[in-house]
Amino acid sequence: MPGIVSYKWKLTNLTNNTVQDVEIYNEWFTYLFNTRGDYKLTLELIDSNGNKNIISRNIISIVKESGSVIIMDKISCFLSTVIIHSSGMVFHS
Repeated sequence: MPGIVSYKWKLTNLTNNTVQDVEIYNEWFTYLFNTRGDYKLTLELIDSNGNKNIISRNIISIVKESGSVIIMDKISCFLSTVIIHSSGMVFHS
């Protein structure tokens, strides 16, 4: 059974095109949001056989800088850091 050998996360601000995309090459994605907007998160996985899978979700809306955000299922939280594992688990502080 092939295992995952490559992780590539890409965060895109869909509201403000002056914000640069963020790319992270790790099993975990951690990011401190400091710009308002709606964000899309893409995860690209490559296994040991060279198979590639890409998943994208519009996952988060930042409604004010370093404050209130809305995550995935539109639950309001007061936080500024989101940590997402490739399994789909979400942690925040």
